[in-house]
Amino acid sequence: MLHKYIFTLLVSSFFIVSTYAQGYNRPEGSAKARVFGKVIDAETQQQLEYTTVSILNRKDNSVVTGGLTDARGEFSIPDVPAGTYRVRISFIGYRDAVKDSLRVSRGQSEINLGSISLRTAAAALDEVVVSAEKPVFESGIDRRIFNVEKNLVSQGGSATDILESIPSIAVDQDGNISLRGSGSVMVLIDGKPSGLTGTDRNAILEQIPASSIERIEVITNPSAKYDAEGVGGIINVILKKNKLQGTTGMVSVSAGTRDKYNASASLNFKYDKWNIYSNYSYRLNNNLFNRYYDQRSQLSPDTLFNRLQDGGGNRNGTDNLFRVGADYNWTNTVTVGVSALYRDSQGLDVDDVFSEEYYNGVLDSLYTNNTTETEDGYNYELNFTLRKTFDQAGRELNFLASKSYNYELEGERYNQTALSLDTRQPFGEAFLRKNDNDRLNDLYVVQADYVHPISEDMKLEAGYKSTIRSIDTDQNFEIFNFASDAYEFDPLLSNRFIYKEQVHALYGIYTSKMGNFGYQMGLRYEQTFTEGNQVTQDERFTFDYPGLFPSVYLSYKLGNENEMQLNYSRRISRPSIRTLNPFVDASNPQSIDFGNPNLLPEFTNSFELSHLKGWEKFFLTSSVFYRSTTDVIQRVTSFEDNIQVTTFANIASRTSYGLEFINRYTPNKYFNTTLTYNLFGNEVNVGEVAGLQNQSNISWSATLMSNATIPKWFDVQLMGSYRAPTVTGQGTFNGFYFVNLAFQREVLKKNGSISLNLSDIFDIREFSVDTEGTNFTSYRTFKRESRIATLTFSYKFGKFVEKRGKGGRGEGGPGGDEDMF
Repeated sequence: MLHKYIFTLLVSSFFIVSTYAQGYNRPEGSAKARVFGKVIDAETQQQLEYTTVSILNRKDNSVVTGGLTDARGEFSIPDVPAGTYRVRISFIGYRDAVKDSLRVSRGQSEINLGSISLRTAAAALDEVVVSAEKPVFESGIDRRIFNVEKNLVSQGGSATDILESIPSIAVDQDGNISLRGSGSVMVLIDGKPSGLTGTDRNAILEQIPASSIERIEVITNPSAKYDAEGVGGIINVILKKNKLQGTTGMVSVSAGTRDKYNASASLNFKYDKWNIYSNYSYRLNNNLFNRYYDQRSQLSPDTLFNRLQDGGGNRNGTDNLFRVGADYNWTNTVTVGVSALYRDSQGLDVDDVFSEEYYNGVLDSLYTNNTTETEDGYNYELNFTLRKTFDQAGRELNFLASKSYNYELEGERYNQTALSLDTRQPFGEAFLRKNDNDRLNDLYVVQADYVHPISEDMKLEAGYKSTIRSIDTDQNFEIFNFASDAYEFDPLLSNRFIYKEQVHALYGIYTSKMGNFGYQMGLRYEQTFTEGNQVTQDERFTFDYPGLFPSVYLSYKLGNENEMQLNYSRRISRPSIRTLNPFVDASNPQSIDFGNPNLLPEFTNSFELSHLKGWEKFFLTSSVFYRSTTDVIQRVTSFEDNIQVTTFANIASRTSYGLEFINRYTPNKYFNTTLTYNLFGNEVNVGEVAGLQNQSNISWSATLMSNATIPKWFDVQLMGSYRAPTVTGQGTFNGFYFVNLAFQREVLKKNGSISLNLSDIFDIREFSVDTEGTNFTSYRTFKRESRIATLTFSYKFGKFVEKRGKGGRGEGGPGGDEDMF
């Protein structure tokens, strides 16, 4: 019980600190202004991203405030108090540009520094390491950004481990992802659907190394610019792509308990008009698991059937992920890019289960099930991008064309052996089966987005997108015949299903601002075409439907770092290939399932009201959200002749609502802590669907992430998370919690680091589900290996290349270290 008291104490302590921090409000002070501008290369006229802009005290050159330029070379520094300052623009390989006197007067709201040119340095630089520290959490008008490179508790892990550490996101025992209690979530890779999420998104995310991820973007209520798919919102996984000038790179190796290994290497070269990057990641994971299943069904008024199953096994997997790409500044306003990604994986899963069956409490049969499954697959993805900018600031056109291909081959070997009730030894002939399952997933994406500023406070956005997907699954079953001593093809279990889907979309967005009030109005139109071909049964079905998806964003600034936001969007969740396939899968003799080709998509109206408030050391984001969903796709389970039968149906509706608080407290540069708290409710109305009943409950979740630096020693990160029980149409997903701890020390003149990550330090993370139907109840638990120690070593390096003009030095500039502007 000690771990429960420790976790409770941590959360309680944070609430006390948060309460104190909310009472602290720094004086608003004098009038403030926004200072903005653009930084370009004096020779090539190309924009310079990640350039440091510092506003300095003229007396001692101490930094008052500052920022970095974005991908367009533009910077915007808000809330600069009235006064006179010095401005310094700095970037590796260039001479600093300095404005000796910047005067901010009372009543000024904005100061435009215009276009600032940087000239290359006169001499080559030695090897240096650039570190622009990003905040762990950033909040935008439509998304929350979590920079995970400093997420120590996920080092040596996978994308799934990173998602588990993100506030508002929960991952269950099967890798299913939910956001604010909703499991209908759209997952993107680098802002688009990807072959990496293929036909088994959960398995793929488990295989992407955490070391290859730069940040996670959480969009709880997406605007009309984004795909309407995903009732719960969008999770965008951004892979690393270095953009610093010169040659930079990093290598990392990890070793975890019970044979878990990771390695990654990245190399980037950026010079003149070229940016070439590459990344390689290797992951070997061995994970133990165990589970328990207790199912009771009333077969008749006087017959009670009970099945108990207890077992476990081991999952082994090896993955290689390689990514390479190049961006070329064709002209001063046109940049083209190409990239390729390749992943291959191999896996071996072994699962042993011991089963007992009882009738009215009397033991009737014993048997064991052994399943050995091999998995081999690969993905590749090709991308072409084009970006066109214009003389007018902020006006741009972006084009993307992408092709993804995913292939997976699963080989299953199944052995069911009956045991004697007296001796518990095998007897009779075993049931032996082979299953080879081929899965092909082809995905094409074409997208164009245009942004046109009308004025400084108004802009129009418009775009088009086509997503074309084809999925082909082919299962071939063979049953062993002891009479012929050979495996024979079983046409009753074998199945081939081909599913094709096209989604074509158009959108338009208008954004404007009037004083402290800002708004965005958007409308998206999507036309969906689907076709299912059940080859085995010679059945075809088609389903085409249009959809209009409006979005509205409203914001109002109440003062310095104090803003209200209100937004609305309409969303859709389309049936998946599994839920549509009508073929009866009887590969498990105790459990069969089949899809429903008549399923309708879910439609959701989503509302969210947010308040963002910042103090000197404390930042609070609070949100109220409400979602109303119709035609909810629900799993329906029943029992017939001792066999579990599962299919899918559209139930009437689901209503979700809740509160979310994200509190970040930074008392000094050595410590910060973030607490996320969600209180949410669900009401499920099943309508006329047999075997289900209306459900409702209030649930909550909390995540605490604290970071501390002990100077000259190491950094410490502590994370604790709890999720309370939530209801489904047929039962309850029970609560779970865990605590992670990590340490990191910089070495080799801060070029390298050594970290130790301890996940689930109390070994308490376990998933369980209670299910109840018309004539049955069941209880299932699943626990995978979660207490894992991982040791990681990382080393980063950089050699920045001198860009020489005529005569071996920057053209037209003085020979000093600074230029005036």
